Amino acid sequence: MLLPPVTRSAALAALRRLRLAPVLAGARGQPAADLGAIADAVIALSGLACDLGDVLDALDINPLICGPSGAVAADVLAVPRPVKP
Repeated sequence: MLLPPVTRSAALAALRRLRLAPVLAGARGQPAADLGAIADAVIALSGLACDLGDVLDALDINPLICGPSGAVAADVLAVPRPVKP
């Protein structure tokens, strides 16, 4: 878990700490995922959370599809904060 705003170095360090890190690095002869693209997605989501934090209850990307040539958000959930009367 990272709290926004997230820097590139923090995003990359967090990715390296994941139990999934060996898979992202190209385990079992598979090509490595583009960690820079994944970090960019984390940074962009962090920026969006900072920009919209006052009006959101939740913000989530799931799944983020990652490969050797980039990362794509397949689904995004943004839950607006209820407006108080």
